[in-house]
Amino acid sequence: MKVIRTVNGDLPLDSMGITLSHEHVLVDGSQWMVDPITENEHQLSSKSPAMEDMWWLRQWPNTSRTNYLLDDFDLAVQELGFFAELGGSTVIDMTCSSTMGREIVKLKRISETTRINIVAGCGYYVEGSHSPQVAVSDANELADVLINEIHIGVDGTEIRAGVIGEIGVSHPITANETKCLHAAAIAQKETGASITVHTACDALGARSATDAAQCLHEFGADLSRVVMGHLDTFAHDIDYLLSIMEMGCSIAFDLFGNETFHSEYGFAIPGDSEKIRGVAALCDRGFAERIFLGHDTAMKIQLRKYGGYGYGHIIRNIVPRLRLSGLHEEQINQMLIENPKRMFSVDAIAT
Repeated sequence: MKVIRTVNGDLPLDSMGITLSHEHVLVDGSQWMVDPITENEHQLSSKSPAMEDMWWLRQWPNTSRTNYLLDDFDLAVQELGFFAELGGSTVIDMTCSSTMGREIVKLKRISETTRINIVAGCGYYVEGSHSPQVAVSDANELADVLINEIHIGVDGTEIRAGVIGEIGVSHPITANETKCLHAAAIAQKETGASITVHTACDALGARSATDAAQCLHEFGADLSRVVMGHLDTFAHDIDYLLSIMEMGCSIAFDLFGNETFHSEYGFAIPGDSEKIRGVAALCDRGFAERIFLGHDTAMKIQLRKYGGYGYGHIIRNIVPRLRLSGLHEEQINQMLIENPKRMFSVDAIAT
């Protein structure tokens, strides 16, 4: 029997409802931190994000020491509450390890308090976030950790992960990241869980999704159960997105609401209008069954408390705009309900 494996146990697939396929409820993204240069930047970087500083944070988000840290229980409950009020049901949480800020017991408490289903990720993000153990372990040893977290529990608890990811790749993919892709493929074959890949969206023009898909294929992964994340950065290049789907993968437009310019890397995330055009173009070609939606909420400035759109943005703002772009309810439900139900299901563990 297929189930959704949440931090509160296995649940029937029909309980998933509207699902955000790539989010972070708790996360420490300090590996993306860039040291401030000027005295003014030093002063701003040490402050908690404030509305009067948004002029800077929306252009220099990686220079803030606190922007990429989401660890407040009450704030998480409040922000997920907005999603619940709009009819949201499930969040796929891609914070995949303790070095990335995963706190599995707190995550369970947040789920219990909000009554939002949370599927916890497991895996290895980009190399800058790896623990020292990753470098000295082989792929089978790394896979054993993932298998244990999916079948037994995370960090010595009985709270189990339900998805492999987000597995991080850079551009070019490093040797250790390749090893982690291998581990993910091994774990997928053993558990049946799907894999989500963080592609190197910060590297302009990088085709890291192609490289990651090729690696996973060579390692024997089932690409029909692989989601390539952050590909709304290629919303302007429909042919490239089609090429990833032709390899067998699904794709995620998971940066809705994030229109930040990352001055530290010279990288701009496309605006929501461009993302919507990309989704509509692919749906017009009959690919709604291969598209997943999310916000990749990982910064304070994405939360409503700090002037962001929050976890409810897709339901409140994007869905109406998708309708205006010509999408039918069936296509919208496919991306928000049916696709996650299929992709993030796992076999129930016999008791």
